[in-house]
Amino acid sequence: MRKSLNLLLLATTFCLLLAILSSGPHAAGAKPAGLTPSAAVSSSDSARALEKLAADLKAIIALPQELQAGKVGVMVHSLTRNRDLFTLNHERALTPASTTKVVTCFTALSELGPNYQINTIIASDAKPQNGVVQGNLYVKGFGDPFLTVSDIDALVEQVTSAGIRQITGSVVGDGTFFDNHANRFDYSGDADEVETVAPIHALTIERSQFTVIVSSPRTPGLPCNVQTFPRSNGIEIINTAVSVAPPARRGGGGKGRKGGKKRKADLLTPTVNEQSQRYGDQFPIADSEELGQQKGKKSNSTTTQRGKKATTKPAPKKGSSKAKQAPPKRGNAGKTQAKNSVKAAPPKQSRTATPTVTSRSGITISVANRDGKQVVTVSGTLTANKTTSNRYLMKNPAAIVAGIVHDRLRAAGVTIGGGTVSGATPATAQTIATNSRPLTEMLTYVMKNSNNFLAEYTFKIIGGANGGRTETAKKSVEKIQQRMNLARVPFQQCVVNDGSGLSRRNCLSAATLTGIMNAAHNDQKIFPTFYSLLSVAGVDGTLRRRMRGTPAQNNVHGKTGTLRNVAALTGYVTTQDGELFSFAMLMNGGNVGGYRAVQDKLAVRIASFSYSEGLEPVATPQATAPETTEAEAKGKR
Repeated sequence: MRKSLNLLLLATTFCLLLAILSSGPHAAGAKPAGLTPSAAVSSSDSARALEKLAADLKAIIALPQELQAGKVGVMVHSLTRNRDLFTLNHERALTPASTTKVVTCFTALSELGPNYQINTIIASDAKPQNGVVQGNLYVKGFGDPFLTVSDIDALVEQVTSAGIRQITGSVVGDGTFFDNHANRFDYSGDADEVETVAPIHALTIERSQFTVIVSSPRTPGLPCNVQTFPRSNGIEIINTAVSVAPPARRGGGGKGRKGGKKRKADLLTPTVNEQSQRYGDQFPIADSEELGQQKGKKSNSTTTQRGKKATTKPAPKKGSSKAKQAPPKRGNAGKTQAKNSVKAAPPKQSRTATPTVTSRSGITISVANRDGKQVVTVSGTLTANKTTSNRYLMKNPAAIVAGIVHDRLRAAGVTIGGGTVSGATPATAQTIATNSRPLTEMLTYVMKNSNNFLAEYTFKIIGGANGGRTETAKKSVEKIQQRMNLARVPFQQCVVNDGSGLSRRNCLSAATLTGIMNAAHNDQKIFPTFYSLLSVAGVDGTLRRRMRGTPAQNNVHGKTGTLRNVAALTGYVTTQDGELFSFAMLMNGGNVGGYRAVQDKLAVRIASFSYSEGLEPVATPQATAPETTEAEAKGKR
């Protein structure tokens, strides 16, 4: 009998264990990711939850003026259910600001692929024979904005490692992968310039800028030393500047100024030996949107009208009808001039010359473009044992890059028969050296940091890779429209004039941005990359300071957009049920800070959503007390 009881007990225990193991984590109330809603939530409960979500979102969008004017567009879509959950003016095309970069990035990844490499190559007319290149050597760029002097050195090393010791022709710089319209302001066709963007060239270096460095010897009367960084055969220097004795100190001399502080002019003297560290451009990773907001706070003028210079309106000085007519003064005014080192150009200056630059010590630097070369003319005087420097835009960066390669090849012992010019690489040219950079390296800055300069490079690479040699921007727009049609993204009412979103004439709708999010999600070849490029709320990029301490933190992945009176946000968010939503929010015409606060509340509400919100509360029956017998009642008395 006892044995039978033991067997029964063992069998019961085994069945209980088997039941627990088969139920897995769901027995403890755990909910598998991606399953929505739970079995306890009915379809009517889900409908009530969605109605409540829509009501809450509508209540958060308390922008009566914008709503009346149709300046707000919002859309929320369930990717799991393939269903639109909330729409408000979602088809209305509005100014998107930097959410335009979503269009640029999606098109680049779809058209070129996540593994696309941006190359810079060195090629020759013919295959080298016995270390000799018969003909020209070509340096061809395909739109690498990060190209540096060290990259050039690596390319030159590949050439010399191939055993090349002689080039009978010239070194040719080829920037024909893009057209000659390097200024975003020009190819966008805008009437005003919100932000100045550096020129966009297919072959360039150091963001198309070079530095002129003037150093004076210790002995007065001797010529100054003038050099450029980077050094290039494509830059010609004309120097008549000389060193002069320092001016007599006030108060009979003494060791320096009171307190031993250095003058600002003295601080111009470089303290780092390596020129590339002193004068090379460290690529900025600051958010373009934040920089734009800071500039807007510091200046009353935020745009430049086409054909006019950007100006601020300071109060005119007493006794002067116009502030610009007041003569420069010493003290603070002199310090400002020394820091900026910029003097207005003469009225009759040649179009090819840049504004004259004058240092406090009397050095004048002018830069002109002549016969494909940039000519730097330095004159005047500089106090003995001092150094000053100024930066300039490259007018013909392809020739300057060719000049850098020319100089470094000669320094490596390679004989070159010709000079440096700019031109096109023949289709039959033989590639000798290659420097590659992943497209995604650039897109990371474009999407997370909203970098406008790199967004324009991405925009023109799209056109250049599709044969846009004469009208690159126009070709880019064509490819964007084609890609939107292939992805079935509503794009009929949309306009894209650039890749960054600086153009106020750009128009996108919430339906368009949500459609791009949906199309990217449905294309598994690009989605992992696309998703990783978006900013993460409370973590990185332009969203790093937003939605902290909420269910949206480390959840919302999105792209922001900001211009004066414009704020936008689009991306993805995962609900409490593990369901993935796409969304877009566009707001025009009012206060950016207020718009951002509304958008954050909307994103947090969506991140907090669960279908269980639709469950009706279940009434708990109250327990009734047992009847008391007459005997018990007497006993309690």
